[in-house]
Amino acid sequence: MKKILAFLILFASASASSSAQSNEIVAKRADLPANQFCKKISQNANRQFYMIDMRTFSSNIEQQHFHNLLFKDELLAVISTVNDEGLLVISFANNLKEKEAITHLYQKQVEAIETAKTLQGKSLDDVIKSYEKNQKN
Repeated sequence: MKKILAFLILFASASASSSAQSNEIVAKRADLPANQFCKKISQNANRQFYMIDMRTFSSNIEQQHFHNLLFKDELLAVISTVNDEGLLVISFANNLKEKEAITHLYQKQVEAIETAKTLQGKSLDDVIKSYEKNQKN
């Protein structure tokens, strides 16, 4: 019982600190140079934060597939939803170098675009449903 209580306290404090961090991170289009896909925007003791321009994708299918890939990625955490300016905030642990993080994001971008071209049947339907669900939220 003590282990469960300790786990719940640890989980609650981690959730509170994570939400406090995400509330402080604000992505602004003015801070992202034109035609740039992503950029590091801040860092704290444990995480480094990047904004991603989701408007760089040519279709909603590419954008949603990229978004889905990010949620499955073990190297990063999605911190925000896509804001009104089309920007998404993600974070990496500080042990990953900035160049490696940016390269990883560009690789995910290419993967999403290439995979979106080949989606058919149930896979395509799943991405469309995911996009429609996100639009309702």
